[in-house]
Amino acid sequence: MKFIAVTAALLVAANAISISWTGYGGDNQWTNRINWSPDQVPGTADDVTIGSGVVLVTIATGVNSLVMGTDFSAPANLTIYQQFFIGTGGLQVSGNGNLFINAGSASVTGTVTIGGNLFFQSGQISGQWTVNNRGVADLSGAAQKVLTGAQFVSQASSFIASGVIADLSGAAQKVLTGAQFVSQASSFIASRGVADLSGAAQKVLTGAQFVSQASSFIASGVIALNQSSQIIVQSALTLSGDVSIQAQDSTSVLLDTSAGTLTYTGSGVFQIQAPINVGTFNYQGGNITIFDDVAFVNPFVIPSGSYVATVGNAVANLTAGVSGAGVLSAAGSVLLLGNTTVNVLNVVGGNVSFDKVGSDVSVLTVSGGITKVNNAVSAKQLNLLSGTVQGAATVSAAQLYVSSQGFGLNAALTVSSTASVGGLISFGSAGSLTLQSTASFSTLASVTFTGVPGRTVTNNGVLNAISPVVFNNINLAGSGSANVQSTLSFQTAVLTQNSVTLSGAGVLKGANTNLSIAKVKSTPTVNAVIGSYSFTCPGECDSVSTSTTPTSAFTFSA
Repeated sequence: MKFIAVTAALLVAANAISISWTGYGGDNQWTNRINWSPDQVPGTADDVTIGSGVVLVTIATGVNSLVMGTDFSAPANLTIYQQFFIGTGGLQVSGNGNLFINAGSASVTGTVTIGGNLFFQSGQISGQWTVNNRGVADLSGAAQKVLTGAQFVSQASSFIASGVIADLSGAAQKVLTGAQFVSQASSFIASRGVADLSGAAQKVLTGAQFVSQASSFIASGVIALNQSSQIIVQSALTLSGDVSIQAQDSTSVLLDTSAGTLTYTGSGVFQIQAPINVGTFNYQGGNITIFDDVAFVNPFVIPSGSYVATVGNAVANLTAGVSGAGVLSAAGSVLLLGNTTVNVLNVVGGNVSFDKVGSDVSVLTVSGGITKVNNAVSAKQLNLLSGTVQGAATVSAAQLYVSSQGFGLNAALTVSSTASVGGLISFGSAGSLTLQSTASFSTLASVTFTGVPGRTVTNNGVLNAISPVVFNNINLAGSGSANVQSTLSFQTAVLTQNSVTLSGAGVLKGANTNLSIAKVKSTPTVNAVIGSYSFTCPGECDSVSTSTTPTSAFTFSA
């Protein structure tokens, strides 16, 4: 990139003269002496006036002082394309003046006062810049703007004004390096102004504190924070499209809207890559990906068609509550949940905890990580694929689907309608599975229940063993029934059921197991072996019991 330097130099000669723009040369060029009165091109020692006209600076040059826009009949437009020096006399842009800085490094050590319009399209500025209560500063456009060692004081319409606009929009990077923004009105610190940080590209705050009380503060693109920079929103902030809040270093950067309202309008992805505190959150659409620490002070709603996902090292605090028809996905380090009533919750990894009562999820899928139920959770559909569910509270599901090579259950799980299970479930010391009287259990593939000895599956409904089912150190209790078309086997357990019905190649067998079954049924007969005792029952064997002494081995077959 080519940089222009607009610099206030301290080079003022004793024989400075006053030169005014006439434009008689007709080519708008600063370098044409015919455009000036007297007939000479201004230099760094001269005091220059441009009352009106169009002036193009295409060479490196400078003046001692410059006043422009004083003619009420027509505007004065000065565009700087090359290095430009301003001496101690300073630069005064009056009400009918338009100063364009396009591609460069502007450094002013004197005084620059904007009472007209400043259009900072690209380049660098430094020194003392003041926008008075009638001025406007426009920093929009696609290129980079750099403030180096600058003091930018706005009392009105450029960056800060009562009821006017401070515009940092545009597609490219805005860099504040060693800069001081002093606000006495409405854009950065304001009550009725507007702050615009929209545009597709990066905005960088370096060691800055940005406080907004503006009536409208909008942003998009990339906003990068470093050197302990903070954006504090005390009114409203609106984000739209693809927007990313990024931390560029390990310092304590922060976007804090806890005292205001954050709105995300959607039409893209909002990426949270820096710590954020959120107060009122108006989530209208689009998707959100959380990479860093975020805390929501108030409940919020995930709209239909949208998702919120935590990834990587994200620590997300949603204990204020989250609801809506959208999707919440957890793959970050920590997700703390309050009252959660979303349509879909996917636990992919990390640690997810339910820390408040009242959570009711339409579809809850656990495919990794640790899910902690410190308070009761209910789901219409519960899918357990991998990972662990643990805690002192109960998970209740209307429908349960398990397909896992090793799912850890260390909490109480209750099913009221259907359970479709395949794979291995390992019970922890607090783990249990209860099928209510309205529930039916069916095997998708071979099923093994194992884990801490003495934990229990309570079947008060119907267990359909279409594929082999193994209870290894895990009890089967309850007042329900089991229909066995494959193998139902027990090792070092207690088996208590109202009835077991064998059909086809169905076999009930085991060892070191205490039996208490009201009926074992098969058509036409039941062939039984308990220990060394063999017998046949026509149709059913009643009151199958080993009292309190586990049998060394047993088999019932059709």
